[in-house]
Amino acid sequence: MIDYYKVNSSSFFEIKECHNRVHAEQEHFHEELSIAVIHKGQTTVQFEGRPYLFCAKDLIVIPPRLIHNCCPEVIEDWKFSMIYINYQWFMNSFKLMIDKHKLFHCSLADDEFQVLHQYIESLKKVDDKSFLESQLIELLDTFFVQKSNDFESVVIHSKEKQEIAIVKEYIEEHFADRLTLEDLVNISSLSKFHLLRVFKNIYKVSPLSYQRNLRFNFAKNELRKGKALADVAVALGYYDQSHFTNEFQKFTGTTPMEYRKNI
Repeated sequence: MIDYYKVNSSSFFEIKECHNRVHAEQEHFHEELSIAVIHKGQTTVQFEGRPYLFCAKDLIVIPPRLIHNCCPEVIEDWKFSMIYINYQWFMNSFKLMIDKHKLFHCSLADDEFQVLHQYIESLKKVDDKSFLESQLIELLDTFFVQKSNDFESVVIHSKEKQEIAIVKEYIEEHFADRLTLEDLVNISSLSKFHLLRVFKNIYKVSPLSYQRNLRFNFAKNELRKGKALADVAVALGYYDQSHFTNEFQKFTGTTPMEYRKNI
């Protein structure tokens, strides 16, 4: 079961809860700063191709656009919550920037875990923007800023080469277009083979998989704004709505209609 929670007055965060279900089938990333807490079970998480094991009461902070994939060991004994926080809002609120090539994680004591659970439950129910912001700032201060010395950090190595940086930027500017490998070769000095090999070596996904991530993060944002499903699909070049629905579910673990219903 996957549930999304987004208070109507809030544009800066949403909560996802996943229980006994894999929430995404493929490697993916989020535009937001993501804070995850595991309620039960354990999982191997691949971050840019490297595996890390996490278990109940672990707190994980994932910077924007850090490629990852979660593989619970026993799906029938698995539950976690994820808070997605608008990164610009975070920077404006705390005047902090996060090293986007680092994954942060720590284990919570029983009392800390209970307090965090109470914060999450409170955020799901309140409909006052000022109070929501206050609660969210308190949560981040308590479980991220103040705990910074408790976090273990894992450096994610991503040494960008100039040619690949150009390709990546081009994809980000044209993610809604029907890009081909030939298009990417034409704006770089690389062969098809070298482009694919080097891009995947740096980002752990192919160029077109990176584009799909951008497309479905865009789709989520448009659905949050109340845009019609058909309009979102067409904006991304999907004229077969069922195809768009199937691809959306692979990346989010839920259909577009289920996602919009929950937010």
